[in-house]
This record gives sequence, C-alpha cells and structure tokens, in this order.
Amino acid sequence: MLQPSRVKDYCKSSPSRGKSDPNDARDIASYLAAFKDRLHPWNPMPAFEDKLRKLYRKREGLADHLASLRKLLHALGDTPFQVNQTLKKLDERVAKLTEQIQAMLEQVEDTKFLASIPAVKTNLIAACLPALRTIPFKDKYAFDSYAGIDLKMNESGKFKGRRHMSHQGDPHIRRAVFMSGLTGTTCKVWKPYYDMLLKEKKLAKVEAITVLGRKILHTVFGVYQTKTMFIAPD
Repeated sequence: MLQPSRVKDYCKSSPSRGKSDPNDARDIASYLAAFKDRLHPWNPMPAFEDKLRKLYRKREGLADHLASLRKLLHALGDTPFQVNQTLKKLDERVAKLTEQIQAMLEQVEDTKFLASIPAVKTNLIAACLPALRTIPFKDKYAFDSYAGIDLKMNESGKFKGRRHMSHQGDPHIRRAVFMSGLTGTTCKVWKPYYDMLLKEKKLAKVEAITVLGRKILHTVFGVYQTKTMFIAPD
C-alpha cells in the first residue's frame, strides 16, 4: 500500500531525467525495493465497510456543496425563503444519506461502544469504522498516522523546532476528528484537558482543538480494541 505523495517526492529525487511511463515504473519499483519492509499489502474493503465509507464521503461532499451554495445565494440577495426553496431537494438528499449511515451503524455492535465516548458522534464513527475494521493498526499512533494527525519532528543537532501535523493521511477522518475536538471543548469530560492546553501549554485555540481531537481519536482506538464502554475518569 503506497501513499501517492511520498512516491511522487521519491520519484522527484530520482536521477532519471524527465518524466515518462518507463521512468515512473523504474522509480516506483525502486521505492518498493527500498521500503518493502515498511509496507503492507492492499486488500479491497469488505462490502459493508466499503458501502459505509462511500456513503459517508458522499454525504460529506454534498453537505460541503450545500453550505457553499447557501452562502452564495445569500450573497446574491436571495431571501432565506428563496434559498430554502432552491436547496430543498439537496437538503433532503443529505438528510437521506444521514439516515442511511445511521441505519448502517446501528447494525454493528462497535457503534454502541464508540458512541459511549463523549463528543464522539455519527460523523467520527462513520469515518473511522471502515479503517478500524479492516486495517490491523499496530497501536493508536499508527491510527493517527493513518489519519494524518501525527506529529512531524523538526530537529537538527541542538535545534529543536516545533512539531506540526503531517496532514499525510485520510482527510475525511482528520476533519471528523477536528469537529469532535471542537465539540469536546464544551464537554464535561474533555473541557479540563482543553483548558490545560490553553493555559499551561499556551496553545492557540485551533492547536488546542486539534490536540484534543487527537486525544479523542486515541480514545476511540482504545475503546474499539477493548470492546468496552467508555468510563469517564474520576
């Protein structure tokens, strides 16, 4: 299983001059030979997980376009009534997809465990379950690496730079994680941790929300692995 952006960067560093299909084939084969011990075979998702992932991504895409169209129509001077009438069918489509996703999640017991975690809603469960049920993640850090919220080191000798998210992973999970972090800022269980990030760690609000979202994702991984209900710490 290869990450396209990394293969592309590797090919750019190749001594091959110019881009052609034979050159690309040689460079990809070279990449496989160099990193074969760090790769795992790709297997197609089972029918249930594949359908859930496609439904979630379709709903996410339509919801984004719906929000953009709503803003555009408002900016062009349409009244709220006109906007609602124009977008009624698309609103209904998004609602229908949401119902389908919820119906699918109700079919699996995993949903019950994950839904017991505060700030974990349908979006995060639907985004994570297909990956959790099909990929043998080594630990929670492998899972957040898959989502692209792992931290990249920036060090050289005595220089210790700030770490940043890699953003090299599934953007759909990453977005759902951020929204869960945003919800968690007002949640009784997670708010003390969020406040600590702001006051003691001196993080900006967006950074603190991202870090909180990562902690929630780690909790999702732990609850999924143990198949137990979430118990809030005292």
